[in-house]
Amino acid sequence: MTNRPFRWDLVRPDQVGTLLDNAEEPHLWFLDDLTTCTAKVLARCADGELHFVGRSLDSMHDLLGGALERTSWRARVHQLPLSLKATGDLEPPDVKLLRENLAAAGITPFSLARGTRPTVFADLVCDGDTFTEALPPTPRLDRRGP
Repeated sequence: MTNRPFRWDLVRPDQVGTLLDNAEEPHLWFLDDLTTCTAKVLARCADGELHFVGRSLDSMHDLLGGALERTSWRARVHQLPLSLKATGDLEPPDVKLLRENLAAAGITPFSLARGTRPTVFADLVCDGDTFTEALPPTPRLDRRGP
């Protein structure tokens, strides 16, 4: 069982329902920079499976979701709502849940080792520990059991 947060699919208006009714059009002062940065991430992802880590890149994910909707790339853009903060070693139940969440996102030792495309992680970091916590010296994620 994973604990992935629910998130509306803003690319598909039929799934948004009345969420945007009576909403004012937003002032997208950052759109040019977002588009430029998103294009760079896409260009540098080495034809891989692109995983946007955390929630900071939701706008980039949504932009690509719309831009790539009718292309073979649409299925290669993923969200990975994961954020870890250093609080000491991960306990066995935490490792188990982390493995379940990564597996639900299609990230397993098998897929990393034998996938047909590279697995690419895009993350914005100002002050965080997601990758330092998810990688050794924390318990290895490729073991069976906690």
